[in-house]
Amino acid sequence: MKNSLYNFISLFNGAVRANLVEFSTDHFSKSTLLLSRLFAKLGFINGFSVQKRRLTVYLKYFDERPVVKQIKIVSKPSRRVFVNATKIEHFLKRLVSPEVYRLNLFLAVFSLPKLGFQSHYQALISKKGGEFLFIVYV
Repeated sequence: MKNSLYNFISLFNGAVRANLVEFSTDHFSKSTLLLSRLFAKLGFINGFSVQKRRLTVYLKYFDERPVVKQIKIVSKPSRRVFVNATKIEHFLKRLVSPEVYRLNLFLAVFSLPKLGFQSHYQALISKKGGEFLFIVYV
């Protein structure tokens, strides 16, 4: 499950660096689909489609620049990072530069048991911690 998620993030970062309009993968999982749905809901991508076991993601651009600049992985298979709800702000201040934090140019994504993927805003509101997966820079 996690390997397809990390593969998806790697493909996403590569597509952003190459200024591609879309990218596709044959290796995806339920978690990758949930993440694509979250990105579409938040307006980070134009959408996605699944046809014959192939996931295609359509990247979003604004003024010829990608909406998502980079996705930085925090929790890796070799080093899992779990954060208590009371420590989320502390972790974000350590991992994100002060200017990016002040201007709110990022979104932290957590994996919570039984709730799936949530942004740091949702995790703070629900007062539930989880695995700190990655940071999306916008």
